[in-house]
Amino acid sequence: MAKRKAQHKQQRNIVFIEMMQKFAGKSVGHKSKKDYRRQPKHRHATEQKGWDSQPFLLA
Repeated sequence: MAKRKAQHKQQRNIVFIEMMQKFAGKSVGHKSKKDYRRQPKHRHATEQKGWDSQPFLLA
């Protein structure tokens, strides 16, 4: 079960990043912040680090 959940999460992340690249330059900052708030709070430390270093969150 956990493996399937992780797989789904990874797939969703890839789609999300692709979407961000597609709409880069529009109103990306606002939407990415909204999506970031919707993420669960209990992420692993390494995941958190990678997610926070995403460039579109800092824009």
